[in-house]
Amino acid sequence: MFGLAISKLSDGGIVSINVSSFGPKDPVLTSIARSLQAALAQADASNTNAKLPPILMLNVRGDHNVVLVGRKRAAVSSPQRLLAELRANPAETTPY
Repeated sequence: MFGLAISKLSDGGIVSINVSSFGPKDPVLTSIARSLQAALAQADASNTNAKLPPILMLNVRGDHNVVLVGRKRAAVSSPQRLLAELRANPAETTPY
């Protein structure tokens, strides 16, 4: 499902998905997060221990939405560090 999008990313590239949900245990949200994790793990040939990469789940304040954030062949940092990194490298940010 997410393989094509991830294949377009450079190493360290970020993929984010906005999901409407009824909380962090919503089965739709957790299924989408697991699918994203599996696609990121498959894109990382060096991931030989079958450990799924971490996914950030960012709640959208005052809404039912959650933004899932993952990185290709790189760890996802805290929301604050991720935002600082994006602000420091704006030329490397390419929306699709």
